Amino acid sequence: MTKTTTIRTERIGKVEINVFQNENSRFNYSVKADKDTPKGKYSKTKNIFYYGFQKIEDANNYADKYINQVNERTAKREQEKQKIKQENAAVKASDFYELGDIVYNSWGYEQTNIEFYQVVRITNKTIEVRELSQSTVEDSTYSHGMADERVPQKDVFNSEKSYKLRVYAKGRLSSPESFYYFNKWDGRPKYCSWYY
Repeated sequence: MTKTTTIRTERIGKVEINVFQNENSRFNYSVKADKDTPKGKYSKTKNIFYYGFQKIEDANNYADKYINQVNERTAKREQEKQKIKQENAAVKASDFYELGDIVYNSWGYEQTNIEFYQVVRITNKTIEVRELSQSTVEDSTYSHGMADERVPQKDVFNSEKSYKLRVYAKGRLSSPESFYYFNKWDGRPKYCSWYY
């Protein structure tokens, strides 16, 4: 059995890099990186890589290289986050939406559900939408009989229920539920499917 002794450990965020000295192995040294898995899924760390080296210099060089890559990726992600944050801070909902505009939500796993919503209120950063009734486009039923094309019925609301959606850069909208993906309606009929 190979005995290993840890000679270097560094943690960068969720990533831990270790350099080991090995006995009774064809590799004198090894570099291993572990990364934390999503909280609650596993109690242990998940192995990213485990490489062997003949010389300690090579092992340390590889560890340094990997650490630099992690730092560069982290810095790049942070720059992108700050850029997006600045872009979103400058957005006004009225730059992209007007009262009466229609947005839609297309979602589903084994079938495609389609919902239409009308903008009924606009604030500085948000729009409030209410669900609309919809109708089937004439002669749009697919040959298998379980799909068709739908359009909204403007000003014909399904209920009093409404959603408040945050407007982000380029007019993107927040999602009140994990399976909701709101987009501005382009005026074209939308596909809808179902199972009996």
